[in-house]
Amino acid sequence: MTQTRGPRTTTPVLERAVLDAFRHRHDPLRRVDLMARTGLSRPVVTALLDNLVAQGLVAPVPDAAPSGRGRPSPAFRLTRAATCAALVRLHRGPTALTLVTAEGPTPRRTLDLPWAGRWDEWADAVAALLARAEDDHGLRARYAVVATPFPVNTAGDGPAFPEPPSTPGAHGPESPFARTLRAWRRENPREHLVRVLGRPVRLVNDANLAALGEARYGAAAGSASSLHLSVREGLGAGIVINGRLHQGALGTAGELAHVPVVENGPYCRCGRRGCLATQTPGPGLEAAFTRLYERPLASADADGILRAPDSAAARLLTDLGRLVARPLAGVVTMLNPEVLVIDPALHAGHRPFVDGLSTHLAPAAARAPRIVPGDLPDAHAYGALALGDREPAAPYPATAGGSAGG
Repeated sequence: MTQTRGPRTTTPVLERAVLDAFRHRHDPLRRVDLMARTGLSRPVVTALLDNLVAQGLVAPVPDAAPSGRGRPSPAFRLTRAATCAALVRLHRGPTALTLVTAEGPTPRRTLDLPWAGRWDEWADAVAALLARAEDDHGLRARYAVVATPFPVNTAGDGPAFPEPPSTPGAHGPESPFARTLRAWRRENPREHLVRVLGRPVRLVNDANLAALGEARYGAAAGSASSLHLSVREGLGAGIVINGRLHQGALGTAGELAHVPVVENGPYCRCGRRGCLATQTPGPGLEAAFTRLYERPLASADADGILRAPDSAAARLLTDLGRLVARPLAGVVTMLNPEVLVIDPALHAGHRPFVDGLSTHLAPAAARAPRIVPGDLPDAHAYGALALGDREPAAPYPATAGGSAGG
């Protein structure tokens, strides 16, 4: 086999370059296309394709149309295995696991063991659940993404917020959620997850993950900059610039709920006072609707209300839009994104929400962004897929198969 230049350890990097050349294109590619997109020579591309075919990540396309005169040039496309990711969602209820390929996510599987407990025991249970899902679907996830309901540091391995200050009477009794964050700060859950899952793992804030999914595959695809606003499960924003997540220096970029909007307001669990989170009728719209209608509401009930909001629900959503616009206006003015994507889980409820949002948002920027509802029914899943697409923090792992270097 033709040797590539450089040490054998460069082979995974070159393989990734070839795999990345297929991204966003479902059409088959020939060697000449891959050479043009990667800048690699024909012998190197040929050797890498041989390796990727042997690993089951790339497959030749039968009966490809001729590229010119003479014998048809062979073409190749990615297999499902090449794009498979495991998405683990941390909810306040059961943990959910999904396999994601270019064809979309598989049905969710849930884990009764809460993540808000012993995270090492939880991680072992996730590994067993993942193994069963892979066996059932005949896939192997090449990396795992953990969608978290808290901001994650830029290393992608734990909560970004520091310990809240100890203010007597400010926070009340410590919640199970707060105790979990404290435990996840003391240890490094990602290291244990990498060991038990046997593949690269990255923790990503769920609002950021949804933003990346919509930016790469959904309503903001093709835009140079976008901002995604999560509303249904809790307020959060994700920022994508030139196809990459912008997480800030510490990983807290987009934490809209923790922008102070009231001077000397109530204490927030982040340690500040008067944050947006202390002023909204949440957390999440299920809790807001429960208080509005003065009766317990399940997720399905909230979904029905959002699909056909009555006047009371519409007023609540309009007021929420006005409230969110206060901290968001400054962000939009500073970043001037092309597109502002609104949580598609609002369904028809996005109209009164955007009415309230637009009233206060438009004057804040010389060129207001285009405001659109999200396109994807599961933006988190497509965000996990996008992380393996181009994000360097979720690299393709080196394989035990053949090498282009020998």
